Order: sequence, then structure tokens, then C-alpha cells
Amino acid sequence: MKPENKLPVLDLISAEMKTVVNTLQSDLPSWPATGTIAGATTVLHA
Repeated sequence: MKPENKLPVLDLISAEMKTVVNTLQSDLPSWPATGTIAGATTVLHA
């Protein structure tokens, strides 16, 4: 994959991950797993 094609893909993944995290946070109390998921999205941006 060309470097210029990676950013839109990462943005799409990031948006999907944010949706998943928001869904978890709205349905469940705060717990360590949400921090783990947020950490994973940070790695994707790197």
C-alpha cells in the first residue's frame, strides 16, 4: 500500500474504534479494558 493511501484507512479505523469505545462506555461502567482499547487506537495513529 502506498504511504499516501494509509492515512484515510487509519482515519476510518480510528472512527470505528471510537464508535466501539463510545458504545462500551455508554453501556458499561469505567473499567481497565476501555483504557486498553484507547491505548490500541493511539498505537494505530503512530
